[in-house]
Amino acid sequence: MRISNNFPLISSLYHILGAFTNNRNHYFKNCTLKDFKVDKGTFNKKHILYEFLESYDDMKKKIDSQSELYTPLYCKHVKDNFLFYNDVKDKCTTKETCGYFEELKKFKEKFIQQDVLNFIYNKCNYKKASCKDGSYVEDDVPCLRAKGNPFILPILGNDPYDIVNVLLNVAIISVPFLAIFLILFKVNICYFCKANSSCH
Repeated sequence: MRISNNFPLISSLYHILGAFTNNRNHYFKNCTLKDFKVDKGTFNKKHILYEFLESYDDMKKKIDSQSELYTPLYCKHVKDNFLFYNDVKDKCTTKETCGYFEELKKFKEKFIQQDVLNFIYNKCNYKKASCKDGSYVEDDVPCLRAKGNPFILPILGNDPYDIVNVLLNVAIISVPFLAIFLILFKVNICYFCKANSSCH
């Protein structure tokens, strides 16, 4: 039995817990139970944002250690979560209509601070970038992009250790040059053959 397929069962559980805590109120005076009543998609977004906010301070320590094992992994995780925030924020504008509004608000409050952003820029070798859909504004959490040579970045991408991605990008960039070279080579061969009139 999967919990996600049994929402009536979860509602019944909250109903029973509510009745139980009301009858024994003196045992539960420091406890709060909240029935979020959210769908699976909203819960997943809330979970991703909350988990990143809670685990960021530990990740920050590991990024700060500059360990070759941790730093690239956690920097990529930070960049992915910044992108996730920018993807979902436009769909969630009020607390009444959005189940993860509070998490978005806390995310923005934490990651709009310039000292937090400077730490990420310096330790992860990132810079501020516009997002794919251009939704980034100056007073919000930016999307991140690797610093470096603008000609080499399209080849290496954001993860230079992903060899398949690097090879694919090299192929995509080199195919047009190869095609132009072949066309020019064929044109030169045709002119050479016409000049010598030995080609049929």
